[in-house]
Amino acid sequence: MEGQLERLRGQVWRHLEAGEWREALAAAEQLAQLDAPAADSAALAESARVLTRIAEALRHGQPLKHDALARLEKIAMAWPQLAQERSFQSLVQAAKKGAKVTPPEELSTKRPPSQGRARPLRRESRPSLLKRIARPKGWAGIAATVALAALILLFGNDCAIAYLKVQPRSTHGPEVWGVRYALPEWQGLVELSAPVDTLILGDSEAQQNLLSGPIADRLGGSIFNLGNILGTTLLSDAWMLQYYIDKFGAPRNVILLRDCMAYESGHSLELMSIVPLKWGYWDRLGPAPLWESGEERRLYISKNFPLYSESDILSYRLEHPDQLFSQPAVTAKPYRNYSFGTIAPSDFDDILSTRPWGLYGPSFSPSADSENALRAMSDQARRLGFQLYIPAQPEWDKLYEDPDRQARVNAKREWLAQFADPEYVHLVSSEPMVFQEEQMQSPTHLRLGAARQYTEAVLSDIVATQNRMAATQAKSIRVTSAVLDKSSYTPGEKPAVTLLLTTDECADPMATASGTVSGLVRLSGKSDGEWVARAQATAFTAECGKNTEVMVTFSVGEIDEAGAYDLVLFLRQNAGVISFETRVDLPSVIEVS
Repeated sequence: MEGQLERLRGQVWRHLEAGEWREALAAAEQLAQLDAPAADSAALAESARVLTRIAEALRHGQPLKHDALARLEKIAMAWPQLAQERSFQSLVQAAKKGAKVTPPEELSTKRPPSQGRARPLRRESRPSLLKRIARPKGWAGIAATVALAALILLFGNDCAIAYLKVQPRSTHGPEVWGVRYALPEWQGLVELSAPVDTLILGDSEAQQNLLSGPIADRLGGSIFNLGNILGTTLLSDAWMLQYYIDKFGAPRNVILLRDCMAYESGHSLELMSIVPLKWGYWDRLGPAPLWESGEERRLYISKNFPLYSESDILSYRLEHPDQLFSQPAVTAKPYRNYSFGTIAPSDFDDILSTRPWGLYGPSFSPSADSENALRAMSDQARRLGFQLYIPAQPEWDKLYEDPDRQARVNAKREWLAQFADPEYVHLVSSEPMVFQEEQMQSPTHLRLGAARQYTEAVLSDIVATQNRMAATQAKSIRVTSAVLDKSSYTPGEKPAVTLLLTTDECADPMATASGTVSGLVRLSGKSDGEWVARAQATAFTAECGKNTEVMVTFSVGEIDEAGAYDLVLFLRQNAGVISFETRVDLPSVIEVS
């Protein structure tokens, strides 16, 4: 622990010496959380916070607070080492300039004409081309000046576009808000080379709270999670879905999970401009935004004229020349990961007292953009025959206790109900799952263990919906025996089980049933969401009236505690674009000692 604290202190001071105020603040806050008893860690974090605020205000040309210089002087007295650094001194000088109004320079008086020898007369000649452009006279000169200015502007923009092709919009730097999370998914979708069975769409709720591995195993096939950020809105989901359909055809399943605020948000020009598709993609891919006056012009400039757009991509890099030629662009790849493995510090602030409108209510006012996008996706599901599932988002218990929050969530559910139908569009987990603060990373993002529980609950509802629709198509397949490879295990071992599947006689003796077998291991008496190991889906094909042997290995996760464990098997058979699942519970069959 002490070694980690020392590394963090070193990181804080390195960032401070380099003038990287935001990075220093992030490291200092983490140090203060880990080293809570130490007052100097908290003081260092507060100093970094003050420096960051002053630097950001100067960067954006905002007025400084009246006590900014006094705060800097206090920091210099508290941290003499920092006061000697060039980065700190530069910030102090910039703050002094920004804290007062510099009077305009007085106009210098003209020198009196020379009283001596008279100047020789200028030789009469035609003005040069540059002088004619610089001092245009007549329409020809004005036209030449305008043409030259336009050429300079276009040349500068072409250079900016060429630069961005080599050093694309970064997914690591804070150049445009949301680029880090919105652009990689679009890049991954554009570069996707093979179809997948299940698409996950939405914002960070979908990205953080839905674990892809269990979904892929129990619904079948491959999965691609395209969850990005709230500001992209449902329009981005509709465009991504249509782009995928144009490229590969309809997927089998689509899961859409977004926060309440996302349904109330309209389109963002800045996020629309980073989509790596040609101009007019919104018209080709589905519902177009409800444009306000001048928005199309601003979007065109932002997308095609980066040098003159409102985006700060290039200005940020010019302010940080070390990052001019180090801009990696990350592409999201289809994955079946069982967990993200990241547990960020909780960040709940004081929302219970400030009651932000986006979390409370009681009103729920979806935007016209969201309504058009969801209607388009619902119509696609019915027309093309794929399944669209819309689960309720998880809730923080202290927030959900408030009647206004409950009213907001209920209003959202009632609004969504107009798009649902029994065959293609389904509201699943309509009663929200409630979690405690220690189970959450933020008021809307779950920690790993809670995400497992939430994913399993959503899956149970989806499977129940599919079983209802596929019951008449499913063949009778039973697990007649399950033999473990060992009678008992030691902590850390990966169990394997050999299953014997028996299929009843069919009217067509040549008929077969295909599907997959997956499963999970949990401590006896625990819920599915508390699993400790999982078996990835293993494919099988069973002939009618015959037995089929399948081996399943629990290779995901760790069984590292002694005790008795339950074995849960999921026998999934294909039934067209949906599937039918048979669940087999074998309590306390695994012994670990």
